[in-house]
Amino acid sequence: MEQTDLAFARWVAGIDERFQLAPADGRTRLTRTTTVAMQGAFPALTAVAMSVGLKAVHRHVFGSWRRQCQNLSPMAGQPGSLANFRTA
Repeated sequence: MEQTDLAFARWVAGIDERFQLAPADGRTRLTRTTTVAMQGAFPALTAVAMSVGLKAVHRHVFGSWRRQCQNLSPMAGQPGSLANFRTA
């Protein structure tokens, strides 16, 4: 991690992000994979806590994007719109 003001930064040894684009039913699928290497006294426990926290944050962000798309886009609800965006 080069620079951050987040409190958990001292437990993160590094972050690797990979983006993959692939054709899918006439559209493009974007897959993002993030690998976080933990450091400190209890890296496995810290990794579990970090994972739970990050999933909660991403669920909130993606839900917000979905609501914004439904409110602003004339294509909301149609195949390929961000209103149909799902997280794993």
